[in-house]
Amino acid sequence: MAHPVICLYCKKKFDRDKIACKQIGRRYAHIECAAEHEANKTQEEKDKEALFEYINKMFGTTFVSPKIQKQIKTYVESYQYTYSGILKALIYFFEVKKNPIDKNSDTIGIVPFIYNDAFNYYYNLWLIQETNSKKDIQHYEPQVIEVHIPIPQRKVRKKQLFTFLDDEI
Repeated sequence: MAHPVICLYCKKKFDRDKIACKQIGRRYAHIECAAEHEANKTQEEKDKEALFEYINKMFGTTFVSPKIQKQIKTYVESYQYTYSGILKALIYFFEVKKNPIDKNSDTIGIVPFIYNDAFNYYYNLWLIQETNSKKDIQHYEPQVIEVHIPIPQRKVRKKQLFTFLDDEI
């Protein structure tokens, strides 16, 4: 049975059963056209798609709700956050800090409160990697430090044999 479709990018008609194609949403495109389109995407578009995929996985949905899209737009325009920064902030909050995902709210309103902490976390990771990239790991031998803990001695407390108050009575 023939299934004629129109390529999403080059707008040419083809049969999806006879020609290799890639499904994009509910539409189809030639594999070459899809690869060319992927290569022409900007980094910002790739970051936005990655953020949307993470949010879909996080909340178990197939689309990003308009409420979350508005929040993302506000963060990008008002706060000058980047899509990759928002993604890393969410990963930091839910995966690194192991905070629970609140299924009731279905929003990412925590981002402004944790964005700087996430930035500092990833910046420190980058600094550590830069510092350790110059070191040779194959010939590394850890330095052994021996710590001697003295055996605790019991302090004997002497009882008072008499008091001066007994003499006054």
